Amino acid sequence: MKRTNLLSEVKKTVGRYRLLQKNDKVLIALSGGADSVVLLTLLLELKHTFGLSFHLAHLNHCLRGRESDEDAEWTEALAGRLAIPITIEKRNVLEWARREGYSLEEGARKVRYAFLSNAADKVNATKIATGHTLDDQAETVLLRLLRGTGLSGLAAIAPKRGRVIRPLIELTRQEIVGYLRAKGVEYRRDSSNLQLKYPRNRLRLELIPFLKKEFNAKITELLGRYGELAYVDNSYLETVARGAFSTVLILRNVSRIVLDRQKLLLLHPALSRRVIRIAIKEMKGDLRGIKSKHILSSLELLTGKRLELPSGLILTRQYENLVISLTERKCEAFSYGLCVPGTVVLKETGMTLVAEFLDRDFLPKDSKSRSPEEVYFDFDRIHLPLIVRNRRIGDRMHPLGMKGERKLKDILIDDKIPRNERERIPLLVDTEGLLWIIGNRRSERAKITDVTERIVRIRAAADRI
Repeated sequence: MKRTNLLSEVKKTVGRYRLLQKNDKVLIALSGGADSVVLLTLLLELKHTFGLSFHLAHLNHCLRGRESDEDAEWTEALAGRLAIPITIEKRNVLEWARREGYSLEEGARKVRYAFLSNAADKVNATKIATGHTLDDQAETVLLRLLRGTGLSGLAAIAPKRGRVIRPLIELTRQEIVGYLRAKGVEYRRDSSNLQLKYPRNRLRLELIPFLKKEFNAKITELLGRYGELAYVDNSYLETVARGAFSTVLILRNVSRIVLDRQKLLLLHPALSRRVIRIAIKEMKGDLRGIKSKHILSSLELLTGKRLELPSGLILTRQYENLVISLTERKCEAFSYGLCVPGTVVLKETGMTLVAEFLDRDFLPKDSKSRSPEEVYFDFDRIHLPLIVRNRRIGDRMHPLGMKGERKLKDILIDDKIPRNERERIPLLVDTEGLLWIIGNRRSERAKITDVTERIVRIRAAADRI
């Protein structure tokens, strides 16, 4: 059935997935293509309904020479006509992808989302809106299916993930282009979308049209629905698996995770496999290079001794425990600035740190209920700037609840952190010294008191977008 009122459909999607709240500041990813232009147009229609404010963001990927530059110029001109501020930056995506060992599509995605996240932090945006459509969903589901993915992979493009929202995810590309033509709205066309050297383009231009003609004219809607069902089921299973992971977890730090083998064996296979996936992702920061066969082999290790996985990951059975660790490697000195609010990704450890202000009403009352991956400080007692780095000679800290300062080396020895792992442990410091051994102990300094006015929460998590 052809839908003519796209605004009404987007309102349904926004309501169904709770994509927007009152007074959201939305960073809109504006490539200049049809999808992003419709996204901008329809969100402007919702401005007064939700009290929204906007900032636009355009990334020049440097993939199409002058054409890419013209896209940037076009988006800047559009932003000017609409009187909406815009952030435009340029990245050599191809060079970055080659250097980091990613495919062009995967590399472009990582660079793009890093850019959007940083841009959102700088303008204090509460949401990042992208123009993904039902066609994008269908293509991603089919592409991953052909590559042999599991349920989590079929849960392709989520309508909402963190602060990233996709209001057009239930609209087809045909509906979007038709809308623009009917309104007489201009948009940019990406010539690389016609190049068959890219797998996604071959699928879009050849395979899906063939499936529509020979098997099912509604294949796009069918695949999109499949992706939606997979997303719902996978979200539930991930929540249950997270709980199961907590029950089998014995130890977690930046260099190893230890799981209780007996408790792991008692889990349903659907959960035990996901627990292993969670542990691997927590350990190495992502699941790149990890296949279903690796997960199954990891479970079989429960009756063996040692298994080596891609990216230098080692799984070892130690008595009744399963230990997941990284091979020993020298970690060079690193240092990153952390703004409040703000986000920083530590490429050396595969960890992301997020700093944000917190209302006292949301501060956990029981200190025992607090995760070791998050800490709370009195912001006005921190001596800025905040830096995240690994250890340096002479590092000392006054651990919370203890008397006086201690050498960092002695603290790590007491906590039984292996010598080869100590260089990788990230530390949060200000100009006065150590505040937090991330994932471990925190300092007595800048703790929350009854007179604290501004609370900052800092969370550590595996690096994922």
